[in-house]
Amino acid sequence: MMNILFASSYPGDLSYLKNPTPIIYHHALYPCNWPDNPMVHYYMKQLKKAGIQTVIYPHKLRMVIPDWVLFAPTTDRVVYTAQDPYYMVLGMAQQFPNTKITVIGYSDDSAIPEYNNRLSIEQAQKLSAYLWMNDIPNSTQTLRYEGKGEVDPIANNQRINGMADNRRIEMIIDIPS
Repeated sequence: MMNILFASSYPGDLSYLKNPTPIIYHHALYPCNWPDNPMVHYYMKQLKKAGIQTVIYPHKLRMVIPDWVLFAPTTDRVVYTAQDPYYMVLGMAQQFPNTKITVIGYSDDSAIPEYNNRLSIEQAQKLSAYLWMNDIPNSTQTLRYEGKGEVDPIANNQRINGMADNRRIEMIIDIPS
């Protein structure tokens, strides 16, 4: 298991995380030394319209996908409206050869932990399978998935909005320096 901490613009207070502070570039968090790729900017805008947050750091790109964007509530069943978000996530992954891609599923704590763990793994597996079917990883990329269940919440599970924020899939693209 990999523990990755990022500073981000998640709902909630994450000021306790000690990470580099990115600057605002257009609509996304964008560090000064990131390559200026027009397709990356295009996909970032499209992802934002779909409700997917993109956080970029010098050697890492993180997409935070709310579960409702891709899946029916409390299932790993893909919703019919998810075709465009899947395509946009795929397009973004195709912009980064020579990378390691990790898909991580998360849930809230409203169900029993075993169910939450299984659901988070199944959702991460579905997104990974879609990427795999569309030639991600290519010969220079690696792809892995994992489910963390209710571990690593980003918001308070005592609130409805917090529970919704915690039900997410994150796709992390590690870019070699």
